[in-house]
Amino acid sequence: MARVSTALDEVRRRLEALNRAPLPPSVVAGSELPAVVPFDPAERTLERQLPGEVITCDAGRAYLIRRIVGEVEPDLRNIAAGVSRAVESRHAGEGVLDGDEAVAASDLLFFDIETCGFSGTPLFLIGLLFVDGGVLRVEQLLARTYAEEAAILSGFRDRHAVRRHLVTFNGKAFDWPFVRDRAAAARIKLASDRPHTDLLHAARRVYRDTLPDCRLQTLERHFCGRTRVGDIAGFDIPAAYHNFVESGDARRLKAIAYHNYLDLVTMAELLAVLRTADTHRTAV
Repeated sequence: MARVSTALDEVRRRLEALNRAPLPPSVVAGSELPAVVPFDPAERTLERQLPGEVITCDAGRAYLIRRIVGEVEPDLRNIAAGVSRAVESRHAGEGVLDGDEAVAASDLLFFDIETCGFSGTPLFLIGLLFVDGGVLRVEQLLARTYAEEAAILSGFRDRHAVRRHLVTFNGKAFDWPFVRDRAAAARIKLASDRPHTDLLHAARRVYRDTLPDCRLQTLERHFCGRTRVGDIAGFDIPAAYHNFVESGDARRLKAIAYHNYLDLVTMAELLAVLRTADTHRTAV
């Protein structure tokens, strides 16, 4: 004990020589360390990071997250009105939407998926956006485990039955074939005769000569005035989901859900932009 005391005295003497002033006892002895914030595992749970509810579908149970676009984001509050005007001012056979019949805003079902990789890997999040009561509502069907994939596909089927016109971005090449194949594997029958508008095709038709590319986030920057900060990269999404399933830590899953949410909102805004551009081109 005497040796420890002597060593501390020597440390103090050297520090005081460097500082040229006496030091308080805590500098050497460490008697006043900063308080340590206790770790709270509850902060990382799905319920805390992404408040939602457990729902029961024909194929089992899944997790449902609901949002109203613009409810907590003032800059997004006018989107629903813009989408409604873009759709309901459309004449039969005109505009961006595929099909020859007139379409009401309430017929549209925007959808975007998040997967564990390419074809043949599990699907874990189906994001849906639709107009209801004059507002844009988002529902995100989440598989909390790989076993809940069939349940979210069943939930998607039920919602697709109500709103007959799908709207996607690159969905004809990726989202719809992926969902269709995973549903077939789970023995869930989806309607295959519904109209489907892929906004990527419309964007390329209108803007291929004026923009550097027609990626969704490029269009988002140019027409929505929104640049994403801290957005999770697409190639990081599978690993983040696998980590959630293994650990229950939903912090990165929250970033995936918000990425999906913004993709849906941008599609809705883009429909209104493309409708305006298409009308102008037709008039000219």
